[in-house]
Amino acid sequence: MSTRMAALAAAMFCLSTSIAPAAEPAPLKVTVTNGPVQRELPIVRFELPAEWARQTFDVVELRGDAATCPVQPDTDAGANVVCWRANKPVGPHETVTFELRPNPHVESRDVVSARIDAQGVTLAGGKHNIVQYNVRTVDPPEGVPAVYRRSGHLHPVWTPSGRIVTAEFPADHIHQHAMFSAWVNTEFDGRKTDFWNQGGKTGTVVHRDLKETDVGPVFAQFTTLLEHQALTDGTSPRPAILETMRVRGYASPRPELNVFDVELEQRAASEIPLKVLKYHYGGFAVRGASEWFQQPESNMLTSEGKNQKDGNETRPKWVNMHGLIDGQRCGITVIPHPGSDRSPQPVRLHPSKPYFVFSPPILGEFEITQEQPYRAQYRIVVHDGPADPKLFDRMAAEYGDPLTASR
Repeated sequence: MSTRMAALAAAMFCLSTSIAPAAEPAPLKVTVTNGPVQRELPIVRFELPAEWARQTFDVVELRGDAATCPVQPDTDAGANVVCWRANKPVGPHETVTFELRPNPHVESRDVVSARIDAQGVTLAGGKHNIVQYNVRTVDPPEGVPAVYRRSGHLHPVWTPSGRIVTAEFPADHIHQHAMFSAWVNTEFDGRKTDFWNQGGKTGTVVHRDLKETDVGPVFAQFTTLLEHQALTDGTSPRPAILETMRVRGYASPRPELNVFDVELEQRAASEIPLKVLKYHYGGFAVRGASEWFQQPESNMLTSEGKNQKDGNETRPKWVNMHGLIDGQRCGITVIPHPGSDRSPQPVRLHPSKPYFVFSPPILGEFEITQEQPYRAQYRIVVHDGPADPKLFDRMAAEYGDPLTASR
């Protein structure tokens, strides 16, 4: 396991005292011009010119009181790419100018953290937890067979007020693990294999490695390796799929929201492909809070205005699941990225229980090989208070069209 954290920022911005700083360039103005939808999470990317790639600097937003913006490297987007967050939403068709100003005394600010302990990794924005990834295997409740134990899933998922909107080991579907990814109807090396329904003892998914973490004032993230295992004789694991999962949590754009992204890439673990067969569920799933089970106030809502009863197998831009926890309204929305495989992905909405799945196998079978991986990305918006469809529409639009600054 490696940790980039401050070392990455140091490498990016030349904070190491062992490297002489480059000559200081003149301040640089860059602009972004927004499209027709207001940006609720106004994160701007910019590829630094060569003369700026080894500088420390401030980014100043030249509107309002010309305040500095939180900024950090985003090497997943490119070697010299940085990102910053504008200090307020960017309105429809608004042009905003920023100025990069050299500053040899920039201090690192880790507003979003990634805490690592024996259980796993927890992303937090300031004092508010966002999401936990489980490195250590979680055992099922007493009296439940050990075959249902699980690692490599996301739970808890919190609202900013601390309410937990996910559930693991629900009594009605003991094999559901909060926020997780698994296929149901597959064929591996000539055998039917089900990675979702662990009780059948043909497959499961486990955590393998925590590869790296990153923290900063704009986001914190971690990258993990999971193994989708075929159980050829009910117990002996055989790797079928290796999945790289990156989870990135953001400094909250609003006090009532937590926002994080999940990016998945699955490749065959060997030359043997995994054939994912047509089926009505299987994919990226969310099991909602235990309080929402059979709760009259609990329901789902999609970007098409459909709900738990009539939204099944549609292909929405987002799905929201909500209800009451401790008497207060809250919920969770999943926005699929338009660049995900088989986009727009269809969904399985359970008609009476609090879970849904973005499920590409609804469209028919496909194969995952070493040369042809499966890729998908999702933005998760967790909220205190009632669901806000117009807000989710805006956040879906901006997710697929990030802001990029130009000179």
